[in-house]
Amino acid sequence: MPIATCFLRRKLADTVDLQYVAAKWAMQIGVAIEDVCLTFVPHYGQGGQQYEALVNLYLPSLWSADQVEKIQLGLLEVLTDHFGFQSKDVFIITSIVQSGHVVENGKIVKWE
Repeated sequence: MPIATCFLRRKLADTVDLQYVAAKWAMQIGVAIEDVCLTFVPHYGQGGQQYEALVNLYLPSLWSADQVEKIQLGLLEVLTDHFGFQSKDVFIITSIVQSGHVVENGKIVKWE
């Protein structure tokens, strides 16, 4: 499951719009909406380099390098289209999560 936490400098739109963003990203990368999770944190503070959107993206290790790139660029496209950011104002850092390093529904999740 691709999971992204998006820290935005701006105020957010309503919840329906956020669900739309998640659905659009899921469709772009070819997964069901239930298989992505987007969390938006508006009005965050920054020191140093400034970004309109600073994104922590977590992906399971089962994705290939090409799939990781597709997921990253798909998220970039969705954020720039929906929020009107320029690509240069969005920073996405991706962490690959190993099997067994996730707990969901009270159980350790393992994938192959």
